[in-house]
Amino acid sequence: TASTRALRTPAAREGQGERTVSAPVAVPRTVSEPADAETAAHKAKRILEGLLKVMQIDSPVAIEETEEAIVLTIRGDGSGLLIGKRGQNLDAIQYFVNKATHRSPNGHKMIIIDTEDYRKRREEALVALAIRLGEKVKKTKKPVTVGHMNAHDRRVIHLAMQNDATLTTKSRGEGEYRKILILPAR
Repeated sequence: TASTRALRTPAAREGQGERTVSAPVAVPRTVSEPADAETAAHKAKRILEGLLKVMQIDSPVAIEETEEAIVLTIRGDGSGLLIGKRGQNLDAIQYFVNKATHRSPNGHKMIIIDTEDYRKRREEALVALAIRLGEKVKKTKKPVTVGHMNAHDRRVIHLAMQNDATLTTKSRGEGEYRKILILPAR
């Protein structure tokens, strides 16, 4: 739309009258792009890079998109700070970027943030732990409790044990205090 601006006539500029004339002034129009023109992967990358800049961590971010998820990998030093104890900082950053990228929860791809292959190493360590504890349960015939874990880590344990017909797993507790119980199958 064009807006109007009051223009003073030459007579009004010279103080000879207070007459104003309204004339249309062209307002530059921008071609509006669809809201989803920036892909979720690029939006997430932009948000993560901004967050890293605020944290004063100068590390490039690489994007890998699969059918299930968008994986953003942070390259460079300072990864220990980014990972935190048991990946808590990385999980918090991942949560923030997911919420900022997808403001509505309607079937968007999950955004996974990783650095130094932490997620892969953590999953391998959890699978090894599950197998080791599973062997202990088979020997002793007594249940074993695995300490507090986030939902993703509990899921890895459950999946690692699902193919063993002699064992079963259950989650117990509430919220961040949920534990996994590995017990002999009946």
